[in-house]
Amino acid sequence: MSLSPLNPWIMEYPVKSLSDYEAAKFILEDTVYEPNYEAYVWADRHVGDDGFVRVDCKSPFQSLLLNFMGYKTLAMEVHRHRKEFEDLLKAMEGKYYEVIHILANSPAEVVGIDGNINGRVTSPRFFEKYLLPFYKRASEILHEKNKIVSVHMDGALACLRDLIPKTGIDVVEAFTPPPLGDLPLSEARNAWGEDIIIETNFPEIICLEGVDATKRYAKEMLRTVAPCDGFILSVTEDIPYKEPNDILERSLRAITDVMLKHGKYPVKIDMPPIQIG
Repeated sequence: MSLSPLNPWIMEYPVKSLSDYEAAKFILEDTVYEPNYEAYVWADRHVGDDGFVRVDCKSPFQSLLLNFMGYKTLAMEVHRHRKEFEDLLKAMEGKYYEVIHILANSPAEVVGIDGNINGRVTSPRFFEKYLLPFYKRASEILHEKNKIVSVHMDGALACLRDLIPKTGIDVVEAFTPPPLGDLPLSEARNAWGEDIIIETNFPEIICLEGVDATKRYAKEMLRTVAPCDGFILSVTEDIPYKEPNDILERSLRAITDVMLKHGKYPVKIDMPPIQIG
């Protein structure tokens, strides 16, 4: 695996063809995981009452997609060499649950069990076959230890809308509504009820439209889910930093101003709905 010297971006994936499977399988099975709870305790102590520290891992399928194969190779391998592909996933399964048990026994309160879900890549068929069983079992293991279970789902989710409640997870984290995502916040709330906490990413593209547009969008998000049970407004992606307009600082201040003025629970914003996205 080659990394750019400037950014943590994979330039070359380790699994390029069927001939790489055995080496990848050996590496995965030979990996040893050890708990490092002291690191969590250190981070949690320094965060204090300003927030909470979440611990994370990735499912076998997403690990192959994001770390071992990349989009193009995975798309070809899952069709050309389905048996070998699923054998490799099987080898990763036991290691995944090793990590889940370590996290279940950790002092962490919130555990992320996967990341970067995008329905345009991980189709409903793939999601149901390769992700749903892992989410269900991992959630059961973690719930036995009273953990809050989240998945980083920052992509297009409209096609996965009805599958997500079947996962057993507690939080959809980094949910991104239109114009970047394809599932409106109101539709997600109606489909998932209040059983799933929606930690919503403020779409960074809105920030390019200026302070007024940013404030309007933030207020509409709050109005849509008022009184805001099971809702967290967050910024989980990169807002552009650009001189001399100071987009990053102006945007964060605008969002913060709206939250300070309108975000006190129970939220009630007296304004007609506006079209966003």
